[in-house]
Amino acid sequence: MAELDNNTQGTPSVYDMPSLLQAKGYLDALADGMDPITGQPVDPETLSSQNIRSVLHYAATVLADNIRVQEIRSKKASRPFFLTEAQLAQLHIKDRPCIVSDIANEVTRISGKKLQSTWITTWLQSQGYLEPRDGIRAATDEGEKLGIVTELRMPRLPNGQISQDLKDGYFVNRYSREAQRFIMDHMEEIVEFHYNGVSVAQVDFDVMTYPIRSTVRDFLSRQGKYCLITASGVWSPDTQMGSYTAGLCFRNNWKVFEKEDLQETSATRCILQGVLDAAKLLKKPTDVLLLLSPDPSYTDPKNADYPLWKEILETLAQARCTIRLAVCQSRGDEIARLLKVQLL
Repeated sequence: MAELDNNTQGTPSVYDMPSLLQAKGYLDALADGMDPITGQPVDPETLSSQNIRSVLHYAATVLADNIRVQEIRSKKASRPFFLTEAQLAQLHIKDRPCIVSDIANEVTRISGKKLQSTWITTWLQSQGYLEPRDGIRAATDEGEKLGIVTELRMPRLPNGQISQDLKDGYFVNRYSREAQRFIMDHMEEIVEFHYNGVSVAQVDFDVMTYPIRSTVRDFLSRQGKYCLITASGVWSPDTQMGSYTAGLCFRNNWKVFEKEDLQETSATRCILQGVLDAAKLLKKPTDVLLLLSPDPSYTDPKNADYPLWKEILETLAQARCTIRLAVCQSRGDEIARLLKVQLL
């Protein structure tokens, strides 16, 4: 254990973890009136003073704080990428709107380690500033307020002219000076989110028992506190194509949408795809109830449909949602009718 000099005027500059843990254990025992060596009560006269006990508890707290700091430093040191405070202060903001790769390149330049643009956009989506839209991550209303602009760009043709065919166009997000500052001010959170990103193994979901004799409407009427996500789907073995109708409902406010011409292999996969697309619309943490009619075999990692289920869980977990699953087998037609009514 690190020892202090008899004439010390401070604390050791370097602590090792075993010594810290041992010291805290000794102090905890003494603070509770026990001899840390024998485990027997200490002579009452030794710890009769309340001031001494207060000091011992305070010392134990200081040691606990030092242990926590050491653990954080150790965790950061083991990462392939992290930023020091000095490096964060050196990040340069462009005067004109830029694309996300410019921001990532600036962080890479200062840190000397590669930062991927997707780290930034994934975090922005988790915070509600970007959302999936037609195959891209586009700015939400909150993102636009922040200074993110999603704009359509048209490429130049071989003859040098700009294409006028919208099919040739592609979308790009541009980040204002204010948006750049916001991202750089939250760079530690972005890196933390990347390294502590949600894996499906860490996602907990509860299974809610569905009353066998209850209709879908009756069941949902008793689930007012949840944000409902559900979907119905059909699939043709002849055409190998399918479709879904999916919906979200919170406090009787519905958002329902459809998608056709899905190249899937079963009605279950169409339904799961609908649930996934609905889950991607959530912008804030909430209590989610997934109401699904297929057999829940898709929750088994060995099942062919499991990757879709995994993506659903990860999407909801990244939005910081709590997740409950209710399975109402053989009631798919009821879900389909309920969603169709909301489309009218």
